[in-house]
Amino acid sequence: MKMVHQFCVLAFLSMFIVACGDEETSRPSVTFPPATVDMGTSTLGCSASRECMAGSVCVSGSCQPGVCAADVPCPNGMMCDTLSRQCVNRPMNGCQRHEDCAMGFCIEGECRNVQCADDTHCQGNTNCINNECVERPRDCTDNDGDGFGIGADCGLMDCDDNDPNVNPNVIEDGQQRCGDGIDNNCDGVDVACSSMDRDGDGWTVERGDCDDMSAQVNPDQAEIPYNRIDDDCNERTSDTDVDRDGYDATEIGGDDCDDMNANINPEGRDIPGNGVDEDCDGADRVAANDDGDMDGVSEAQGDCNDEDPAVNPNAVEIAYNGKDDDCDPNTPDNDLDRDGVNRPDDCDDNNADRSPNNQEIYYNGIDDDCNAETDDTDADSDGFDGGPRGADCNDESAAVNPDAEEIPYNGVDDDCNGQTADDDLDNDGFLRANDCDDSNADINPDVIEDAMTNCDDGVDNNCNGRDEACQDEAPVDTDGDGVADENDCAPNNPDIPGAFEIPNNGLDDDCDESTSDVCEDDMFDVAGDNGDIANASLVEATRSSGIQYGGLRLCPGDTDSYRVDLAEGDGLEIDVTFRHIDGDIDIVLYRLSDDPNNPDPTFIASSLSVTDNETVYLQRAPAAGTYVLRVYELFSFGGEASYGMTVHVFDQCIDDDVTDLARGFNGEQNDSADAAVEFPEPGTSRQICSYDDDWYTFELQRAEDVRIDVLFDHAPGQDIDIQIFDAENNRVAFSGSVTSNEVIETELDRGTYFVRVFGFSGSQNSYRLFRSAGRIGRARAEIDEDVVIPDPGEVRVPLQFAGAPEGAVLRHVAIRDLVLRHTDLRNLRLTLLWDGQPLQVIWDQQGDDDGRDGGEDDDFLPFTGGDINFDPGPERTYAAFLGRPATGTLELLIEDLVNREEGELTTFEVEIEYFEP
Repeated sequence: MKMVHQFCVLAFLSMFIVACGDEETSRPSVTFPPATVDMGTSTLGCSASRECMAGSVCVSGSCQPGVCAADVPCPNGMMCDTLSRQCVNRPMNGCQRHEDCAMGFCIEGECRNVQCADDTHCQGNTNCINNECVERPRDCTDNDGDGFGIGADCGLMDCDDNDPNVNPNVIEDGQQRCGDGIDNNCDGVDVACSSMDRDGDGWTVERGDCDDMSAQVNPDQAEIPYNRIDDDCNERTSDTDVDRDGYDATEIGGDDCDDMNANINPEGRDIPGNGVDEDCDGADRVAANDDGDMDGVSEAQGDCNDEDPAVNPNAVEIAYNGKDDDCDPNTPDNDLDRDGVNRPDDCDDNNADRSPNNQEIYYNGIDDDCNAETDDTDADSDGFDGGPRGADCNDESAAVNPDAEEIPYNGVDDDCNGQTADDDLDNDGFLRANDCDDSNADINPDVIEDAMTNCDDGVDNNCNGRDEACQDEAPVDTDGDGVADENDCAPNNPDIPGAFEIPNNGLDDDCDESTSDVCEDDMFDVAGDNGDIANASLVEATRSSGIQYGGLRLCPGDTDSYRVDLAEGDGLEIDVTFRHIDGDIDIVLYRLSDDPNNPDPTFIASSLSVTDNETVYLQRAPAAGTYVLRVYELFSFGGEASYGMTVHVFDQCIDDDVTDLARGFNGEQNDSADAAVEFPEPGTSRQICSYDDDWYTFELQRAEDVRIDVLFDHAPGQDIDIQIFDAENNRVAFSGSVTSNEVIETELDRGTYFVRVFGFSGSQNSYRLFRSAGRIGRARAEIDEDVVIPDPGEVRVPLQFAGAPEGAVLRHVAIRDLVLRHTDLRNLRLTLLWDGQPLQVIWDQQGDDDGRDGGEDDDFLPFTGGDINFDPGPERTYAAFLGRPATGTLELLIEDLVNREEGELTTFEVEIEYFEP
C-alpha cells in the first residue's frame, strides 16, 4: 500500500513557493465536489492567522509568535501590541473596530487618521496601499512589449505573449504572414496564402500548385493520362504508364497494348483462346494441342503453363508460391481470407478478422491488428494487464496501476487498492472539502469551538475560518455558530463566518471586508453555468497555434468544465495558460461513460504542477466518446484567476509519446521554444499532428557549418517545413519546399539555437530529424563465406561497417555486388533491413527463369540465367536508409517461401555513405 504524504502546510499560499514534492497531491474527485480551499497550518507563508501554528499569527505574510493580529482581535477592553503581538489594556485611542474611531480607521488597535484601511474604503479603480487610495495596477502582463498581453484588463488578448510579431494588430490576410502554421493576428485561424494564385484555382505554388498559370493543374485535379501534363501535381501518378507495369502505353508511343492492366505488356504470359493479347504481339495465342511439359494436359485442354509439369488443372493450388498451380484464377495464391491484405503482412491469412486493417480488441487473447507492439492485455502500456483478469483497475490511464502512488483527494484509485484512503485521511468522518485539517481527527466542523471551549489556541478547530478568543463568561451567540455576536458580522446566520468568500452572493461570507464579493463571469459562464459535468461547455478544436479561448476566469471556489467529442483514433491535447502567482490552477481529463450500469466518468489524465500553465494529453482515443476537462483552482492567492485555453484534436493522428527523461526519451509536449527538447536519436520517427509544432534545441561551442535534415514523404496535407531561431527569437534559416524532405545547410555562430518543425497549414505527417556537419564519409563490408538458403525457410546475412563514427547518419546504402544462385527465383523474397527494421525489398517472389518479372520491381537488374547478379550502378543505391545511425547493422533477409527448390548466396558486398557528426 503506497500513499503520497505531501503536506506542505499550504506553502502554496505564499508568492514564494517552496517545493516540497514533485507534484501536488490534491485533485478533484470523480464525482466533482465543490471546490474548496484547504486551511491547514503554515510555518513558511500565510495570508491569514488561521494558517499558522498554535501560538502564532499571520503578520505581513509570515507566521510570527503571538496571540493577536489584524484578523485575530483581542477581547473587549484590550488591544493588540504590535511589537509583542500580545493583548494589552487599550489606551485612550485604542480600538477593536473601525466603528470605535471618531476619525479615520482602526489599524492595529489604534485609531489612525488615514485615508483607508483596506480596498473597500477606496473608490473607482483604486486600491488601499500604505493606507492611501492609489490607482490600481492593471491586470495585464505584456511580456513581449507589443502592447497586447494576458490578463483581465488587457482588452484584446495576446495569443503568444512571447513573440512581439504575434498580436491582434498584425496583418494576416493571405498576402502577409500566411500559411506558416501560426495564428499571427490572434483570430483563431492561420490564413492560407493566396497571393500567388495567378490562375484562380484556389491553389498557390506554396500549397502545391505545380503550374499556377493553368487552372486545370493543381492537387485537386485528376490525372489525365498521356497528355504530357502533371495534372494532379503528383509525381507518383504516371502520365505514360497508368498500370505501373514498367511499360509506356501505345497511346504515347510505348509498347503496352493495355495500360489499364498490369498483367498485359510485352512480358505478359499470353493465355491461349481467351481473346486477350496478354503479351502485346498483336494476336491472342492459339492453344496448342501438344503436351509440352508431359503432365497429361495440353494448352488446348486447359494447361495454363505447358512449360511447367506442376501446373495444370489437375494440380492442387500451393499457396504463396506465385504460381496459378491449378490454372484457376479464382483460387487465391495469397490473401486466402480475402480481407485485402497479403501474407506476410496478414498475420493470419485464414481469418479475415485479423489483419493490419483491423483495430485491436483488447483482452480477447488475439492479435487483431497484426501488430506485436500492440499489447492485447495492456491498453495503456503501463506494464500492468487490464481487463477482467488483470490487476490494472483503469487500463485507459498509464498513471493508474498497482505500482502507482496513491494521490489523495483526486477521486481516483491510483494504486488499484481500495483500502488506501483517497479522502478523509484522518478518518474523522469529514471529507477534505469540509475538513480544514484532514491530518488531524480533532479538527473538523463537528468540534465545539467558542469563547469557552477550544479557544485562543491558534487553531481553527471547527473549520469556520478563525480561532475564537477565550472569554471569562460565555458571550452571546445568537446563531450558535461558535462565534460571539460581537465578532460575527452576521449573528443570525450560522453559516457565517465561513472559511472563504463565496463570490457574487451579496454576503460577507468570511466576515472580512477586504475580500471582494464581486467576480465577473467569463463568456462560457455567461452562456450557462459549466461548473459540473452535466453542464460542461462544448468546445471546438483550433485550426491554428496560439491561445484559442482567452479571457477565461475562475472565481474563488469556482470550477469550469468543458467537453469535446473524439472519434476512435483521434488524439487530444488541451493547453491551459495562466500565471501561477495569480492562482494555482489544475486540470483533469475524464471520459464520460456510455455504460448505463456504470455511469461514473473514467479518469484519463491530469496536470497538477506548481508552475505557470498546465497541459493534458491523450495520445489516442481508444473509442469514440465525449471527454470532459475540469479546470479548478487549488489555492486562490487573493481572488479570481484568469486563464486561456487551446484545444487541439489530432484527426486520426497519433502524436509522440510524452518526454520521459528516466528512459532518455524526448517527446511531447515540445510545442514551443521554451519546451524545446534535444534532437531524437538518428532514425527515430517523430509525428507532426495538425497545428502542433515540435521544437528542438542544440548548442554550438564555436562557429561551424550545420546541416539539418527533416525526412518525410510529401503529399497533399502532409507537407512539413522547418525553421531555425537563435536565442533572441530571430529566424536565421528556413526550408519550405513542396517536395519530400527539407534540408537546411548554413553556417552558424557560437550559441544556442532552436529548431521548429511544423506542418504547413495544419498538415500531418511522420518525419525523422537529424543534424550533421554535412561532410560525407564512406565504409564497405562484405561476406567472407557462402550462405546456404534453407528450403523452405529464411536466413539473415548481417554486415557491419567499421570506420563509421558515433553520431554519423546514413546518406544511402549501395549494393556493390550480389550473386545468388537458386533453381526457382519465384520462390524468393529479398529484403534489406537496418537494425532489424525492414526498409527495402529488392526481390519479391516474382519473375521467371530468365529474370523477368513483368516490370513489377527489378527488371533493370542484369541477370545471368536463373541467378540474381547485382552489379554496381545507381539502381542499386537505396535512399530509404537516409537518416539512420551509420553505426547500425545491415541485414539481407532471404526468404524461400516454397519447398523443393535450393540455392545459396555467394557474394554480398555493400558500401554506405554517411554524414559525419
